[in-house]
Amino acid sequence: MDPIQGAPASAEEQQAIEGLLKGQYQVTTTREFAEYMLHHACQKVVDQNGGDAAFDRGEVPDLPVAQLPGFQGSGIQAVEDVRVDGDNASALVTSVSGNGQTHTSTMRFLRENGQWTFCN
Repeated sequence: MDPIQGAPASAEEQQAIEGLLKGQYQVTTTREFAEYMLHHACQKVVDQNGGDAAFDRGEVPDLPVAQLPGFQGSGIQAVEDVRVDGDNASALVTSVSGNGQTHTSTMRFLRENGQWTFCN
């Protein structure tokens, strides 16, 4: 995915997007993770996947994420080249898995109701 053609993010926008990304690794259970991702996805993504009603959180086991292989030690390593054009943003994000493998990709975000959301 290509980055958006926007201006560099302000310090406040950079911090908000980093917080959004890092928040997914601050949950303690699989159900919390599913809830976090749903509540922080843009409405377009939710609608494209059947709307809020399509996500039955009761079906997600409420297991400690610490028990999942590869989750321990995983997280966001870097958030770079954050670009903003109105309510749209992109960032080059490097994540690391629990086994130490890194993955870098461009992610897209949308500001809805004053909050940045995942919107790939």
